[in-house]
Amino acid sequence: MTITANKLASQWTENTGRHMLDSGSAYGRNWERNQGKTVEQFTEGPGVRIDADYGAVINTFAYLLDHIRHTEKAAQLTEQFREWVGMGPIGESYFNAHGSDWLEALGATDINGFNTYNWENLLDSTLQGETFTLEGEYGPEYYVMLQYHGGCDIRGGYTDYVVYETCEDQCWLAMIGEAYISCADCDFQFDIQSGAHIENVEGTDKNLDQVPTECVECGSQLIGTYSGSIC
Repeated sequence: MTITANKLASQWTENTGRHMLDSGSAYGRNWERNQGKTVEQFTEGPGVRIDADYGAVINTFAYLLDHIRHTEKAAQLTEQFREWVGMGPIGESYFNAHGSDWLEALGATDINGFNTYNWENLLDSTLQGETFTLEGEYGPEYYVMLQYHGGCDIRGGYTDYVVYETCEDQCWLAMIGEAYISCADCDFQFDIQSGAHIENVEGTDKNLDQVPTECVECGSQLIGTYSGSIC
């Protein structure tokens, strides 16, 4: 866990530079705001917080800690990719491209590129990458080449790729648009999906226009948790 947390923290604080497509001068960039933060600061607070304006919000850092691992093999794959890119023509030896080309050369299957900005979800950060499968000694092994958006404008400012082992069938990525909300003291509970109007809430006959910040039945604290399994 410590290895994975430290690797994620290095991405959250990685200097992604300045680019014409990342117009962050007026607002500051994510990596600049993250400077000096510790793993404890990145994971402080609940894994799912309830916001009056945005509804349920997932702490991306904490969520990834529950679903991915920077194992020894993942570290080796990260280094192999960087060496592979470094052998390319001068001017093309950068780590934020050619991911799918390398995966095809590696013999990976189920290659799927993604950017979480492109669909409704509950994460508080944007992730980009390639999920893929390798055939291991004991069967399929599941991985993701992951980039954190450390910039301001979504068009630029992504970190270098880092490879992590992931859940079977990449279920972690499928569940970022869902959370489970329950009351600490009574039976009030419901699921929330990003972008969905909340109606017919389980445990109550009330229709809600937004996610409540406290229980509509007894007024007690509401607790948010991830939907689906933890890897």
